[in-house]
Amino acid sequence: MIYLHVGLGRTGTTYAQNLIFPAFKNILYFNKFAPLKVYSATGDPKCADMVRRAVDQGDKDKVLFSDEGLISHAPLSQVRNLAALFPDAGIIVSFRNQLDHIASMYQYRRTLNLYKGKPVPSLQEFVQQNRYDLIQKHMYYHLYQLLKEHFQEVHVLFFEEFVWNNLEPFKQSMREVLQEKVEDVITDSRFINSGSAPAKSMKAPWRCFPNYLVNNLRTRWGSRKEDGASVKQGLLKAFEIGGSNIFDSFGIQNQKLESDLGRRLPAQYSFVH
Repeated sequence: MIYLHVGLGRTGTTYAQNLIFPAFKNILYFNKFAPLKVYSATGDPKCADMVRRAVDQGDKDKVLFSDEGLISHAPLSQVRNLAALFPDAGIIVSFRNQLDHIASMYQYRRTLNLYKGKPVPSLQEFVQQNRYDLIQKHMYYHLYQLLKEHFQEVHVLFFEEFVWNNLEPFKQSMREVLQEKVEDVITDSRFINSGSAPAKSMKAPWRCFPNYLVNNLRTRWGSRKEDGASVKQGLLKAFEIGGSNIFDSFGIQNQKLESDLGRRLPAQYSFVH
């Protein structure tokens, strides 16, 4: 059985890729950091043959590919390509409350640009530059339906269950998906307790230090450094269209997804904002 873990990014995927998935001893595991990239295989026939050979030559019955880039860009065409490459694969996709997710994406972009010495976008600039992509990516019910159209087995996980103080729902999901014992793999000590960003541990290279310093001063003194609450409030305003708000549409998407899954979503999805 082949499983494709397709993200979304900023939902604990990097942590799972580095510390959770490799610990399953009965699963042949490939991730985005390995030389063999399934992302490339979706558009390159030669690479697709390499991926198939790697799977065939593996000595395990279960194979897991994990890369949040698999459907992050042009999901319609990417899902079709994945289905052509692995028609019988099972899909694992993870979601996060839309408002929290977009806020996390923005804060990560700020930190990344700061680290690289690039201009730091304001919240309004970030939304304006990425508006269409942000809206489409967070229509979770539509994305789920797209995956169901091309794959028979689609498993949905939730970031809110991917925290140290609420492990049981996530453990149960992993048991059902991978049909493997997870108690020895997923423990409290292995889990994050919030959306931990790799950017927090970044150390600026010496050659980037002047730009890093200037950006840091500009961010801290020129415009107040935004905390999570202020970012979320700013997002609600930035996404307003006339008298409506796009987050109301996200809430409807979540209700439809809950109905299709036949299970209650985490409480954070009942009222997105």
